[in-house]
Amino acid sequence: MLIVFATALTVRLLRWEDNRDSLKFDPPVFSVMDSQYKIEVRRMIKEAGLLFPREHDPESPRMLNHPPGYAMLLLWFYGDSFNGHRYERLKLLQAICDSVAALVVVAITLQILPMGAAAIAGLLVALSPQLAFYSLWGTPDSISVLPLLVAVYLLILAIKKPNIWLAIASGALIGVSCWLRANAMVLAPFLAITLSWFFPKGLRVKYAAAIVCAAAILIAPITIRNWVVFHHFVPLSLRAGINLVEGIAEYDEENRFGMPASLKFILQKDVEWHGRPDYGSNQWQPDGFMRERYRLSRGLEVARQNPLWFAGMMARRAGTMLRYNDSLVLGEGADTCKVPLVSAEASFAHQQSGISQAAPVWSADPTDMLSAGGSLSSKVKTALQDDGHWLEIAGDESAYDDQFVSPLISVKKDTDYVLKVSARMRQGLASIKLTTPDRKVSLSQPITFTEPAREQKEAGGESTEGVDEVDSKVDEHRFSESFEMPFASGKHDHVLLVVGNNGRSISAPITQIGSVELIEIGRTPHSWVRPLRPVFRVIQRNVFRTQVMLPLAFAGLVLLAIARKWREMAIILAMPVYYLCFQSALYTEYRYILAIHYFVPMLVAVTVYWALSALKSRAYQGTTSA
Repeated sequence: MLIVFATALTVRLLRWEDNRDSLKFDPPVFSVMDSQYKIEVRRMIKEAGLLFPREHDPESPRMLNHPPGYAMLLLWFYGDSFNGHRYERLKLLQAICDSVAALVVVAITLQILPMGAAAIAGLLVALSPQLAFYSLWGTPDSISVLPLLVAVYLLILAIKKPNIWLAIASGALIGVSCWLRANAMVLAPFLAITLSWFFPKGLRVKYAAAIVCAAAILIAPITIRNWVVFHHFVPLSLRAGINLVEGIAEYDEENRFGMPASLKFILQKDVEWHGRPDYGSNQWQPDGFMRERYRLSRGLEVARQNPLWFAGMMARRAGTMLRYNDSLVLGEGADTCKVPLVSAEASFAHQQSGISQAAPVWSADPTDMLSAGGSLSSKVKTALQDDGHWLEIAGDESAYDDQFVSPLISVKKDTDYVLKVSARMRQGLASIKLTTPDRKVSLSQPITFTEPAREQKEAGGESTEGVDEVDSKVDEHRFSESFEMPFASGKHDHVLLVVGNNGRSISAPITQIGSVELIEIGRTPHSWVRPLRPVFRVIQRNVFRTQVMLPLAFAGLVLLAIARKWREMAIILAMPVYYLCFQSALYTEYRYILAIHYFVPMLVAVTVYWALSALKSRAYQGTTSA
């Protein structure tokens, strides 16, 4: 248990360190909290009320977008000082809770399988790049799983030695999870139906009722609040209609049903369906309840009229829920299973404040870059522009090839730096990255230029403000002319600045580079964990792949069936089957169904434990015969 917990926490802290400055060019891990949760926290602070608002519009159900539990957690951690900075304490809490979740997986597995299988299952959860990544995400998806795992553990104990209080506690914990995330809303009756058969015959109804009633009592305050404030029966949250129509649009490649694929198109459809132009500015106002019920009815109508297509869509989406890192590209929602691995080297871990006042330890102007740098293709053309203020690099027509490299930049080993780069894009698609001398490993998040967004920005195209706040922030940074690239040198004493193509575009890319300065920040912290990083990375890269995990999990299921371990199979499969059935009808991201991936490792552990036991037995027989 200590080894599992230490491994889990170490992997999550390394993932946190790798994300520490996740950089101006992509949405930071916790930027999503600038939306609904942050709004709700501010309401609680303003009105000094946690559950019941003092001021509200009964026809504007914005606060029903999510259950209130996560916003309450934020308020408890930060109080009136809530300002949306780095959320360090909350990240640490989520990392610890997810590490504890790995222990609960060991405890669950130990109740139904041998100790060796329990250890393997716990270590798989501890090492999972998906679980580590989303444990630091700014949503309640990861932290809401822990009470569900404890609920399953208590339910196993209640099955082994019937105790009504264990069943009640199990249902109550499901209710606690629902305060954080609404996905488990009907999990209590599902578990009561599927697992109550393992209770003694005369106790089945009693225990099933205890589980359901306990969960309902915990959920009831939110339901009562929704009824009193908004005069509508809403058990937890109000997004089923949006998720249903978006989920249909995601798999409707030919747009047969005309469902909206994103919030922007939902607003457009609201205007079209109701003939109300004022519906186009906000999904909740006016007439938010009526519009959400109508979206739900339109989605259900598609399901009723096209049952085979809808069932096929659910099956396809359920398949995407069982993915890990792979090379398939199936769409925005499905591809959220693919996450970064633990970096092989220690990451930049300093604050970047005060960089503008720091003196550079190395610098180069466009003339230096042209004279000491070099083109990587005969088709690349370089020239000084604007009286030598810019080095213009006209790339070739390749998709992702590197085009130009700077001279070698000397650095100290195991040291944090920030490379300040002036750059701008004239046309096409390009990226600027910092790499090792062999150009095989990127040391910093690349600067990427996206031509369509740039053209829209320069042409004064339609604004997306209010539709995707995170994307607008990314765009704002992406096309400024001054960039900071923080990086850790690791074991390298030289680095390269590389300009490359970033996809095929209508016109060949033309990038301009201005001055480049290197700022030394200090010794890279936590370098003592360097020996662990390559080990974790190799395991994550080679084990947590769809083509490895799924066959091993299926083999484990077959082995349990051969051994007639029906109770064990039911306990392991109950949670995954619930999410595969109920969530597959709606738009789904990987973080919504994380609970599945605390149980799949149990099946994988069955296969690995059986294989190791078979090898041990054969080796023992060979020794005995010798």
